[in-house]
Amino acid sequence: MTKTSVITCPECGHQTIEQMPTDACQHFYVCKGCGEKLKPKPGDCCVFCSYGSVRCPLVQAQPEVQVRETKDVSGFRFERLVASGHSKSK
Repeated sequence: MTKTSVITCPECGHQTIEQMPTDACQHFYVCKGCGEKLKPKPGDCCVFCSYGSVRCPLVQAQPEVQVRETKDVSGFRFERLVASGHSKSK
């Protein structure tokens, strides 16, 4: 389990290595570059999941799950399995 993450501020691009809490989600973070108060993006549990280089320890501890993604294109329905949990891709 990774316990450090590089948070990148979406406003100024400043990056800082931070220790992540292992027993709770961190809902706010103040950028050390510009002072912007960061909050989690919709659907993310904390600022590390939104702006960090790795997801928080609580999400890392969850097993990988398969999610069925569907997409309707020109009357056709496409489905594919997408891994969620550990991956950082968005």
